Amino acid sequence: DCSGFTGELKLPASLTEIENNAFWKCKNFTGSLDLSACTQLIKIKYNAFENCSGFTGELKLPANLIEIESGAFSDCTGFTGNLDLSACTQLTKIGDDAFYNCTGFTGELKLPVTLTEIAIRTFSGCSGFTGSLDLSACSTLTKIGSSAFRNCSGFTGDLKLPPTLTELDSAFWDCSGLTGNLDLSACTKLTKIESVTFSGCKGLTGELKLPPNITEIGAAAFSGCSGLTSLSLPASLETLGSNAFYNCTGIMGTVVLPANLKTIGTDAFYNCNKVDAFDFSQCTQLISISYMAFANCKADAVFTVKAGGNIKNLLLNSKSGIKASQIQEVP
Repeated sequence: DCSGFTGELKLPASLTEIENNAFWKCKNFTGSLDLSACTQLIKIKYNAFENCSGFTGELKLPANLIEIESGAFSDCTGFTGNLDLSACTQLTKIGDDAFYNCTGFTGELKLPVTLTEIAIRTFSGCSGFTGSLDLSACSTLTKIGSSAFRNCSGFTGDLKLPPTLTELDSAFWDCSGLTGNLDLSACTKLTKIESVTFSGCKGLTGELKLPPNITEIGAAAFSGCSGLTSLSLPASLETLGSNAFYNCTGIMGTVVLPANLKTIGTDAFYNCNKVDAFDFSQCTQLISISYMAFANCKADAVFTVKAGGNIKNLLLNSKSGIKASQIQEVP
């Protein structure tokens, strides 16, 4: 227990690693933590500064860092100012929970373009970050882990992601400050939007542009994105998860369900009450529409289906939330 330490922590310039739990719960350190002169420091290991909540001011890290491990600065709630890691050009991964709940950071988050992975909960709860989050220059970034930016509610402006992404896992849950369009059309390597990835991002507006090759939109992936006004589903889509567009009250016009769609989950379009029509006329693979999938939608919304097909029965027999009078059969 090093909770008795007070004042500023100063480390030698010759340091190469900071070991696991090295300063864990040393919560009475005060002042800034400036490691920029530690020019040989390459690794900050597991929970090295976890819960050092007394540090204030900017955190400064050396440019030669190769790795920031899990929990390295978790719950360091006193840090303020920007977090600028853009000079750390050898850094390829930031570990799980590395900056979890560092609520005092403000201003823009700047990350190195060399990143290949942002891990689980890396910046979750860092609600003080402001400005846009532009990762488009991270040309080797392939994975953004579960809850990586969850509840980073201070981000504003457009979210920009690189086309190299292959995995996006509930990363931006409750980033309610993000505004502008969400354009994922260049992310051609993404095949799935995981559950709750953008849930609660109510500031997103305009047309949602999805990756052209996705086969699945997970449960609650866009739940509560009430600012979206237009939705175009890609031809590759096979699965729409439960609550996928739950309470997306801004979507208007016609939503065309694509030809390869197989399943629509419970409450998938619940309370999408401005949509004028849902067009199923292209669907040839649909086998399942779950309970209340279209409940609380516009009372006069039209559901267009092919005459003689099974989709009319699926809509009515599944208690999807619509009336027979809303179904329009076409040749």
